[in-house]
Amino acid sequence: MRHMRRFTLLVAFVAAVIAIAALGAGVLAVTQGPAAPASAYVSQTLGYEVQLPSGWRRSTTLSALVRNGNLKLGHEVFTIRSLADEAGVLADPGPGAAWSYVGVVEQWRDPAGWSAMAWATDPLLAGWAQGQVVETAVIDGHVATKVTNGPRFSVAYYVQDNGRMFVVGYKIDAPDWKPSAATEADLRSIVASFHITP
Repeated sequence: MRHMRRFTLLVAFVAAVIAIAALGAGVLAVTQGPAAPASAYVSQTLGYEVQLPSGWRRSTTLSALVRNGNLKLGHEVFTIRSLADEAGVLADPGPGAAWSYVGVVEQWRDPAGWSAMAWATDPLLAGWAQGQVVETAVIDGHVATKVTNGPRFSVAYYVQDNGRMFVVGYKIDAPDWKPSAATEADLRSIVASFHITP
């Protein structure tokens, strides 16, 4: 009889624990809510679009067009920093901090019709870094070249399209300069969403 009573109490205890855990999971699911959808950023000037995760924006401070007749047309930079935070890190600890945890899209003229691999491996055009990894990839349906740990980006894709070379990548620097909300997963998703527009 005593064993039966202990067994009954044990079963009741286990059932109560399961019920509390299920209730807690239900409350957690409700409070978290769905992730905010990405928003499309379309660049009429450079001819592409990307999807920006919630909180990310185009930096008007770091983005620029080049008007000096060189091969580069310009670049656009995507950050999760607020305007005030971006202004603060530009002053202290210096301009480099604002470039930490950003996505970047560049467009270059490619009058010679170089392939993505030729461009990405030319030290004068793309630079070179010891230990960089260069491999073939596909982005936006285009055969591209991926450079990891290159001279300017943590990850960069070179994409050739009708006399244009796009460089699409992201840059991660010292952890001390990382915005608290920034994640590498967000940066990868921005790059993966890259699409060339007509």
